[in-house]
Amino acid sequence: MLIFAMARTAFVTGARGFVGQGLVEVLVRDGWNVRALSRPGADNTFLAATGAQIIDGYITDWRSLLHGVAGADVIFHLAGITRALYPREFYRVNHGGSIALAHACLQASPFPGKLIVLSSLAAGGPSRLDRPRTEDDPDTPLTPYGRSKHAGEKALVSLLEGRLPVSVLRPPGIYGPRDRDYLEFFKMVRSRLTFTVGLRDRAMSMVYVDDVINAMLRMADISIPHGRFYYLSDGEYHSWEQLARMAGELLGKKPIVIKLPSPLGTVVGEISEMWGRFIKKPLAYNRVRAAKARQRAWTCRSNYMSEELGFTPAVELKVGLSITMRWYLEHGWL
Repeated sequence: MLIFAMARTAFVTGARGFVGQGLVEVLVRDGWNVRALSRPGADNTFLAATGAQIIDGYITDWRSLLHGVAGADVIFHLAGITRALYPREFYRVNHGGSIALAHACLQASPFPGKLIVLSSLAAGGPSRLDRPRTEDDPDTPLTPYGRSKHAGEKALVSLLEGRLPVSVLRPPGIYGPRDRDYLEFFKMVRSRLTFTVGLRDRAMSMVYVDDVINAMLRMADISIPHGRFYYLSDGEYHSWEQLARMAGELLGKKPIVIKLPSPLGTVVGEISEMWGRFIKKPLAYNRVRAAKARQRAWTCRSNYMSEELGFTPAVELKVGLSITMRWYLEHGWL
């Protein structure tokens, strides 16, 4: 007798982001029924081509989320903003959107199965240069972005306790094909001139987009205690100088890395933020990024992810950068 397993249903918020697009693509390929949240009127060419069902709505409007969450086996909550003209915008979307999602889950029928939240290392805060952050460390979010992500996590865990299991993934900087944040840095490398903030050595963790997606899929397959969160990184600690050197090798360039004193980096961030407000477009470098850049280290370990879920990131930085750079070049982004 043949037994056919029913396809699982996933609802993905933030589906138009570069991580969201990759997640939707993999879920569809693996046989999931995928509902992808997208703003009304947005360009959904890529998502439609995957075969995902497009759900028109806003992450801050719980009513528009109801059709997506109802009966979903797994909700992947990726929606959020990393740039804003004003700090309150981070809270409106990253915190307010989480509250709206929780309310939609509580009102949904049938009730969804579980919720996986893609948060950020920023929700935990910077680390010491000699000691990467772990899940045992107290949270000390530094920036408005980090505090808004932390508030969003806590809102979901609190509001859904006893009703829907919530687990959280906190990666550091995510890079890979379709990403536009690191693209700006690589464009500077191509021009042979890059800059960093601070004269002393600094360290950061990074992780390739496919490892983030595979970590979330692993979380979807395993029972995880409500409210548990995990850090995720490639296991190495990098610097902007190292990143510039590797990117330069791939592009056949020898970039010059200029280290700006922290006070000057802060001034540049303030000017950039004021210009962004004038042109009504949040820019990549602003006061938030300057505050982040002043810290000696943004590093974390993935030990708990490995020990409890049996998952270890597989892509080393040089390999991931090579794939990413090739994609940028093939698609005319560089």
